[in-house]
Amino acid sequence: MKNALENRNHIISDFISKVNLLVIDEFDFYGSYRATFLLYMLKFLEESYGVKPQIVIMSATLKDSEALNNFLEFETINGKAFKPRNFTYVILDKKDSVEKLFKGDDYREFFTKVLENKAFKSLLKDNQIIAEELLKKYEDCEEQTLVFTPSRDIADNLLGKIGGKTKYEGGKVAVHHSGLSKEDRRLIEEKLREGEIKVAISVRTLAQGIDIGNITRVVHYGLPSNVKDFLQREGRKGRRQDMKFTESIIIQVTLQDAAILSSGLDNYVSVGSESLFIYPNNDFLKYVEMLWKGNLDENFINSTGADESNLPKISFYDIRYDTVNRYYYDGKECKQIDDVSYRDFVEKFMPGYIDKRNSAVVVKVEKDEEKGEYYVLETSVFKGVECNGNEISVPWPIVQAVSKYEDAVMKWGQKPDFKDDAQRGKIWAVASLDIEFSGLGGFKYVKEINRGFKWIVESRRKFKRVINGIETETYDYKVIEVNYQVPTWIKYDFFTYVYLSEVEKNDLKVIEEGMDNFIAFLRYAYGIDINSIKYTVQGNVLKVWESEPIGILKVLREGEKVMVRGKEFSRNAVIKGIEEFNPDPLYESVLKQINPKSSVNKDAALKAAYYVCDVIPIQMSVLKLIPREMKAVVYDELEINGKKYCAVKDKTLKVSDDEDVCYSMVGKYVIKKPEVPFLTYGIDLPNAVDVSKLEMGRVLPLSKVWELLFKNNELLEKTVELNRNFSEELLKEVMEMRAKAIAALYYALNT
Repeated sequence: MKNALENRNHIISDFISKVNLLVIDEFDFYGSYRATFLLYMLKFLEESYGVKPQIVIMSATLKDSEALNNFLEFETINGKAFKPRNFTYVILDKKDSVEKLFKGDDYREFFTKVLENKAFKSLLKDNQIIAEELLKKYEDCEEQTLVFTPSRDIADNLLGKIGGKTKYEGGKVAVHHSGLSKEDRRLIEEKLREGEIKVAISVRTLAQGIDIGNITRVVHYGLPSNVKDFLQREGRKGRRQDMKFTESIIIQVTLQDAAILSSGLDNYVSVGSESLFIYPNNDFLKYVEMLWKGNLDENFINSTGADESNLPKISFYDIRYDTVNRYYYDGKECKQIDDVSYRDFVEKFMPGYIDKRNSAVVVKVEKDEEKGEYYVLETSVFKGVECNGNEISVPWPIVQAVSKYEDAVMKWGQKPDFKDDAQRGKIWAVASLDIEFSGLGGFKYVKEINRGFKWIVESRRKFKRVINGIETETYDYKVIEVNYQVPTWIKYDFFTYVYLSEVEKNDLKVIEEGMDNFIAFLRYAYGIDINSIKYTVQGNVLKVWESEPIGILKVLREGEKVMVRGKEFSRNAVIKGIEEFNPDPLYESVLKQINPKSSVNKDAALKAAYYVCDVIPIQMSVLKLIPREMKAVVYDELEINGKKYCAVKDKTLKVSDDEDVCYSMVGKYVIKKPEVPFLTYGIDLPNAVDVSKLEMGRVLPLSKVWELLFKNNELLEKTVELNRNFSEELLKEVMEMRAKAIAALYYALNT
């Protein structure tokens, strides 16, 4: 339909001009961005073709049907599907093993004890064997079973272990995924409906849009982090009224599964499926309309940073890039495994990434110049790596990172086992993503890049700690920087919303935890997908962007309002919501899905909200007159790209990155109070006035102080540029401006 709206001479144009009824099933499958795009196309259909068909939108999990009225007038018809009694089983291990290890404990206590017990390692491995044994038994059952796995590789592997073949040639077991031809998938669907196939293993292709009819049992071989996907899987069973019961079987295979289950499956499900965020003023729709109507707005195009002579094409699905081939070396052979999307390639599958599915590390990315294609190699061994007859040298920074991991776990009294810890989720990689764009923010055409990884290692057992005077047991963590220079010329470009904020020095300590809590709150209170918002902190600059152009950040940044889950979503409502809510186990389970290392921190979430929304909880509306020549001594510090600089502004400006020089420059003012005001900002020194504490209510970033006092964004612009392209000249200019802002604020608050 998109192509026919772009081109009135399309092959289906004549058909579209005669359409009377348009049905869209599984509407929420498309997510916020594509659902908004799809609604706009329906609206544009009438304008372009002069037709107004009846439109029916169907969904089993859509929570925000009223949001659709921003584009078209809909009437909502609710129904309740027939549901037979369902029995849910969570697999811990074989009964004898569980009773031997956890005799006398009740069901809910098992999970946390399993996580802390050394036997957890064997339990997870046992579960993989149990899965095979269960599925073999299900082959002989009268009922039909659907099994969902995290990847095609795992699906194929599981099928092979129970005696099936990827290409279906008859029998009771089959696999169904996008790696098969349409003909093969149709055959398997037909045999399922006929009842010949008793066990079908899938990734996503059987989770939506296909009614098999007689499925009694759904097996989750690992839980999806997305609740909507879990509910879609569950919805495949019990679709006939003559069914007396259904079953849900959950087999935990990673630490993430166990973490979700440890807070309760009810909590996991009760947070609800992800909401659709429908924003009718989305700038991406403005861009689409310009291209389709041929009315280019040069000012708008220039504001996005896109090249007017080579404007990006519009695609409903991301088909601009080919997928990337992936290989895995297990110590014996190198085999090709599931390919990955180009975006996942950029964001994840770079050297240093830990692939939990294979308990492996990406050690090589290379481009086949003849084919113009990239490929990825990952391995779970770090010596003697071979692939396609070539010996592969594991990069030294990765070897060093593995060595640091081994040192860390041995200090905890553990035996190093990288593959097992990766599989259990006890070590994971965090990417340092960044985006390049023009200006300070808004709707932009950006290039996303990966600047490298750090590894987070979590101890296998808890240690006693005293926190705020209270003795408690917590896991220990070790952060390992993987100092490998990821190829930053490999980029993913797209339109989205992005904004910058300078972070006050004292807030830098908590801003990452604050952002994790802020994102968790949006999921908890509004159902906004945790993958919708991304962020990075570079120096003292916070950069926040959307993974797709949804409009969440624009609504928060520019003071607009939309309805989400039947309630107002605006910056005032969000900030008030954070102030008033009380974190509970459900919220904590959401936070752990974002970052297992983050702790509940409501104050940090509120600080993050102030930066994201670009608001300050103080009033400075009274006109102040300050002297043109502001006599003062100012001492300031600034960290750029991990390096700390100090500056003293007296009659001249002196800047240094040497700590001893900094002490000597400021020493005379600390010892003897100068004749003019001695000022700092967020730094406690003898004889100095900390201007940040003068009737402010809250410490503001100096770029925000500058904006309030001088009504422009010059300091933020120059600070961002300093983080991007450091130079001594620009550093002095920024420090000069910061000193001016400190002195100006002092005089504004004292006149």
